Amino acid sequence: MVNHCSLLSMLYRVRGFVDDRVIASVVDGIPVHNDIGKTLSELPTGTCCALAIGDSRVRKDVFERIKNESVRWPNLIHSSVRVLDSTTFEKGRGIIIAAGTTLTTGIRVGDFAFVNLHCTIGHDVQLDAFTSVMPGAHLSGGVVCGESSYIGSGAVLLNNVKIGPNSIVGAGAVVRNDVAPETKVAGVPATEI
Repeated sequence: MVNHCSLLSMLYRVRGFVDDRVIASVVDGIPVHNDIGKTLSELPTGTCCALAIGDSRVRKDVFERIKNESVRWPNLIHSSVRVLDSTTFEKGRGIIIAAGTTLTTGIRVGDFAFVNLHCTIGHDVQLDAFTSVMPGAHLSGGVVCGESSYIGSGAVLLNNVKIGPNSIVGAGAVVRNDVAPETKVAGVPATEI
């Protein structure tokens, strides 16, 4: 939570967090609200929000539970992120890219994609909506990550691999072959678990 607080505070005045698992009412001087649906449905028109949730499925579920259509979803891209030529942020809503990440060329990033610390995203990669890429993951050229897929910390996805929607790649896995939708893989080389 503190990392996201720092990221947000560089761009916006942070007014609060919503987290149904935090017992404290204040973290780092910022109020914490526990009822996600109620809190977000009552936000004033034009309020900016960020879904800083690593779990792809939970992030998508929370987004779908928000009944307030006047909320704005800015992209939060840390100033240390290197973005090279022709990277496209599809509709450009709610994308979070953390410090130390490099996006090379020809990349497409879908809404609410989350790329964590120190990742490398190779040429012509496609990150569909709600994709999560955890710290230190490396995606080689031509990789496609389907909607709500989750790439664990330190995973390596080799050239032209396709990760199906709602699939999970375990931490440290080396993925050489396509991963079917709704599948979990782990290991070196990655196999279904």
